[in-house]
Amino acid sequence: MTSVSERRADKLISVVIPSKDHPELLEKCIRSLGKVASDAKYEILVIDNGSTPENRGACEQFLGAFDKEGVKVRYFYRPMEFDFAAMCNLGAEYAEGKLLLFLNDDVEMVCPGTLENMADKALKEYVGAVGLKLLYPDGERIQHAGITNLPMGPVHKLQFMSDKETHIYHTNRGCRNVIAVTGACLMVEKEKFQEAGGFPGKLPVAFNDVALCFGLYEAGYYNVVINELYAYHHESLSRGDDESEEKMSRLLGEKDTLYSLFPAMKGRDPYYNVNLDRVFLDTRIRCGYETAGNSPQTMEVTIGKAPEGYRQDACLLLRVEDCNEERITGYSVVLGDDNSCYEREMLLYPISEEGKDSADEPVYRMIPEGQYRPDLEENMPDQTNVGLCGFWIKPLLPAGSYRIGMAVRNRVTGTKLINYSNRILRMPETEGRM
Repeated sequence: MTSVSERRADKLISVVIPSKDHPELLEKCIRSLGKVASDAKYEILVIDNGSTPENRGACEQFLGAFDKEGVKVRYFYRPMEFDFAAMCNLGAEYAEGKLLLFLNDDVEMVCPGTLENMADKALKEYVGAVGLKLLYPDGERIQHAGITNLPMGPVHKLQFMSDKETHIYHTNRGCRNVIAVTGACLMVEKEKFQEAGGFPGKLPVAFNDVALCFGLYEAGYYNVVINELYAYHHESLSRGDDESEEKMSRLLGEKDTLYSLFPAMKGRDPYYNVNLDRVFLDTRIRCGYETAGNSPQTMEVTIGKAPEGYRQDACLLLRVEDCNEERITGYSVVLGDDNSCYEREMLLYPISEEGKDSADEPVYRMIPEGQYRPDLEENMPDQTNVGLCGFWIKPLLPAGSYRIGMAVRNRVTGTKLINYSNRILRMPETEGRM
């Protein structure tokens, strides 16, 4: 019987790298592959969705130099809107290798033997996608150690946490099964990739990697993350963040699409213990009993005008992590002040069909109870009394769309602040709702 390493010896790895207008990053990414590969055979396919002529020329120049060095590189210039799924599927179509490695141009490989180790796992007949632990460039904080599928959706548990610590159940150590891994660094056999349907075209930007992994899981394969090795990820350089209202709306729409494609996976993760926290987007993987005192607050609303005399200020940090007809969860923190001195009021502004606040409609106001958030204490050690700044609300509202705001007042100084989230709450038509 041949060993996995012997079977790997004749398997070409096709490295598919979507890229646009980042020639320096792209060159660094490709050079890092050569530093970590020992006996792995690989080719590189760069899918450029529309770099400027100057950057296109720079890419063609240094990619040509790689080709002269004996590294097979193919460059596909295909101007289009950013569509990660289409770009990766295109690369897979032209790939000659038995193994596919989808790699962001902002990922830098650093550990010798990474390609070989990932290939050894991917070639096992029962393994689907293989991911890698990704760290931020400071070399300490975790960006990815496997994806967890919570009721609120897929999240990166342990993100921003220190990799110098060993977290619960050694989730940032060794090699373990997970429901999904990030497409920033994902290896899979081409045959299995095709069996799972590739990256869904209905998910051009977000959750396409999760959908691929869901498809592999439903086909009977185990998705694996290797935490024994790591790479550096300069996250979001390729497409920016998702904080704008437009991007947030697109993100939430694609999350809905994900679960329409895989309805049985909504809120389900067979690799995440039910006794762990499943409600809040707490970066730490922690036991559920640590926040067991938290419970959804069913809130009646007061109907009236928006509060007056409040200053809109970014020092009031409002983060809505999840919002739908069942829950609104998140936190609000006043930066640079004692949060225990503040009274809070959540505001829900009806939005017209044109997407604007409706001046003629009443504002719905509710007083949230503080929910214990130990992650805020851990992640904001320079802020004062943030542990009870969370909220978990079951809204009782008429059907419609609402912009979410938070107004706070300091009981000691009288300071009044207000700020808004880019998340939109959409309440469907339901019998018996007010």
